[in-house]
Amino acid sequence: MNKVGRNEPCPCGSGKKYKKCCLAKDEAEALREEITAPAGEPRAFDDGGLLEDEEILKDYRKLKKTEEKIEFLRKLFPLPADFATDYAIEILSPFHNTMGAEGRHLEATEIFHLFSEGNKEIYEDACSVFDRMLVYHYVFLEDRQGIQSILGRFNRSSIKSIDDYMAVLTALECFGLYWMALASYRQTWEKIDSSPEIMSWGKDEFKEKLSILTILEGLFSPGKQPGDLDGLLKVLQVYAQGRQEEMSQYERMVNILAGKERNRWTPDDFAADDKGFDNLFYLSLEFPGWVKDQYGLEALGLGENYRIEALKYLYFVGKKSLLRFSQKKLDEYLARCLRFPAFEQDKAMIALEGVREFYVFAQQLELVDEDTLGEVNNSCDKFEKQVANILRSDLWKYSWRRWLKLNREDSVEGHKTLEN
Repeated sequence: MNKVGRNEPCPCGSGKKYKKCCLAKDEAEALREEITAPAGEPRAFDDGGLLEDEEILKDYRKLKKTEEKIEFLRKLFPLPADFATDYAIEILSPFHNTMGAEGRHLEATEIFHLFSEGNKEIYEDACSVFDRMLVYHYVFLEDRQGIQSILGRFNRSSIKSIDDYMAVLTALECFGLYWMALASYRQTWEKIDSSPEIMSWGKDEFKEKLSILTILEGLFSPGKQPGDLDGLLKVLQVYAQGRQEEMSQYERMVNILAGKERNRWTPDDFAADDKGFDNLFYLSLEFPGWVKDQYGLEALGLGENYRIEALKYLYFVGKKSLLRFSQKKLDEYLARCLRFPAFEQDKAMIALEGVREFYVFAQQLELVDEDTLGEVNNSCDKFEKQVANILRSDLWKYSWRRWLKLNREDSVEGHKTLEN
């Protein structure tokens, strides 16, 4: 019997592709025949395509040098039409990290394009996975057109691939492109808010991101006047959807971020009770602006992500004072972030760096003492090495402090050039 390709019409006549219809059933039946066949008789199971896929994967894994891998993939693509999508991911995922760690982003995009153009159906099978890899190379190349092409796909399929989608937007925010992420949030929020497939806490988290980035854009974008708040509040009214309590909270958030409400916080304001939790949230709103003042306007989106992760950690500690530091609790929180590396490992580095920066901010407000800050710095130095060791090949795209340092050095050099 001729082998049916994964992407060919199913022989049963359903009109669907074979891989979407009877493939799983046929493979299970073939496996049963192989297991029950008497010793010495030829096996009925025919996995010719799968064996070919495995051989390609094995040949690729034998390669040690990056140049050899690039040349191998240039010759390999396009893949056979029925090549297994999982094997394509197993090839491209380590390749993506190798190229990123070596800074060879342009060559990486070349290989991804060879793959996507030659194997559109395989790419579409897991486009959110491939796009999540590809976006980092576009970011490091400062290729905004390439980034936008990925966001266009995600905007159409955000509900189906919400985890990959949110990870991509987080990366854009952290790398100084929060306004691109914000435009995408705005295009998809109504669809996500009305979706029965997304849990309520996920919708709340999405809306908080949308509202705070909207406020940051309204207050801090070049040419914006902090005192001109009417248009900003009108936009937030749309997000509040007529809920007055939510709108009152937005108004207070705007006033704090615009500097119209200045709170004189003391350590006693952050007891582990409802009032303390509220106070901690409103204190945290001052933090992204502080990060902007320290590192420049491009760090605003990273400051917001630092705020979210630092706040989660402080809620996690939650004993006596909410500003109390616990090395053990930070260890537990980082371990929880790293437990699901497919979706949360970026959060570990954001949390680690965000906690450090937040305690510097709190110490400058005299909410924690220098001894506490010293304990935080010692703990973060220790955990940074451990997290880096776990992330290994992924570290190149999650080292936000390194990006901040380079960004600040470039800014200083730019000012020197202008002065000369």
